[in-house]
Amino acid sequence: MRNNNERLEKKTSEVLLSKYNEHRIVVWVVVAVAIGALLILTLTNESSAPTQQARPAPTPIPGVSHYIEMWEANGVAFESQYYGRHIVVKGKVDSVSNRILEEGYRITMVENFDTMDCNVTPENKHMATSVSKGQYIVAAGIIDSGFLGPDLYDCTVR
Repeated sequence: MRNNNERLEKKTSEVLLSKYNEHRIVVWVVVAVAIGALLILTLTNESSAPTQQARPAPTPIPGVSHYIEMWEANGVAFESQYYGRHIVVKGKVDSVSNRILEEGYRITMVENFDTMDCNVTPENKHMATSVSKGQYIVAAGIIDSGFLGPDLYDCTVR
């Protein structure tokens, strides 16, 4: 009986060891497959990641003096090149008031003693009420002749 028990124990040990080794192999195969999948996923993501292209430098916004100096240098050339066109200009608010001869509001911008009016429609009153003297603004509008030089009409403030 002792021989039978020894053989049974030996057989049981062999079976258990065999099953243990099979499980170890399966675990290693699963780990290897997982690592391979992660490696492939990582390489794929790196190669398909969008490349960042250098953004062009933003175009600087000309100031009030830029336009006034061009107008003073040659008013006729300035008028033919700019009048009726939509432009963007930056300047410091010198005053905000009601327009005298027409409905709307006037924001006078100044730079180096040069001035340009930004004429705001009544519908955009909130733009005139949102700025104050001394504040720097960016204005956009249709450039046309004003009382003392070029001014902006249908003007909006950013």
